[in-house]
Amino acid sequence: MVYVHLNGKLIDAQQARISPFDHGFLYGDGVYESFRTHHEKIFDFLSHFQRLRHSAEQLDIPFSWSAKQLQKWSEDTYRMNKQEESRVRISISRGENGYNFSGALSPTLLITTSPLVQYQKFKKGVSLTAVHLSRLLPEAKTMSLLPLILGKQASQKANTFDCIFLNENGYITECSVCNIVYRIEKTIFITPKKEALPGTMQRIFLKKAIHYGFCVEEKYSSLRDIQNAEEVIITNSLFGTLPVKTICDKNIKQCPGKLFEKCEIDFRKIYQ
Repeated sequence: MVYVHLNGKLIDAQQARISPFDHGFLYGDGVYESFRTHHEKIFDFLSHFQRLRHSAEQLDIPFSWSAKQLQKWSEDTYRMNKQEESRVRISISRGENGYNFSGALSPTLLITTSPLVQYQKFKKGVSLTAVHLSRLLPEAKTMSLLPLILGKQASQKANTFDCIFLNENGYITECSVCNIVYRIEKTIFITPKKEALPGTMQRIFLKKAIHYGFCVEEKYSSLRDIQNAEEVIITNSLFGTLPVKTICDKNIKQCPGKLFEKCEIDFRKIYQ
């Protein structure tokens, strides 16, 4: 039996019902966060909670839940499903709201869990492709995931781990499910904050890199810029960090490089 947390109640997933008039289903009108467990505890929950609340504010969806409440519900759902390490997702839609796209009469809140994919086999390096796609409102994590779907389709066709998004000016923003950074000598280049979702794992990774003497610079970067980097790394709250070995079939100089070797975030080695 699989359990979900729907609107404050922990129930059998087969009994869960969401209205056919829910804005999340009809319009992709909602926000979400995905995060993981580590040693049977939610990892870095507060960062995800703060981003979830910010995303809801950006869409004008009322947000009445506390961090303590959502964390407890997430933990209850995880424990009831008796999974090992899990991916946890909190989804909040505008709910039934007629044709009104401001505020919400009764937002829908759903918490689900699923077994965590094992990423250890990718630690020696992954390949990426690139597509001209952009997300609307990149600072919010919304349910409107058509760019992600098209990006994943492009990645599957190219037989790569993920794909890089290039905006209308040809600049790198992010990947379909992760942030991307690259290094030249002691400088780490990241996408300007207003152009990409602020990654919770990227924040942890950059803090660690600064501790080891690297500096961080925001830059509008082209595909050629990142292909010519000494080292490229992707970050995500589920897998931590992964080194990149090729981008659009061009080899990256170092994989893994000294930045990854010093600052790798490996959940097998985190005990907190």
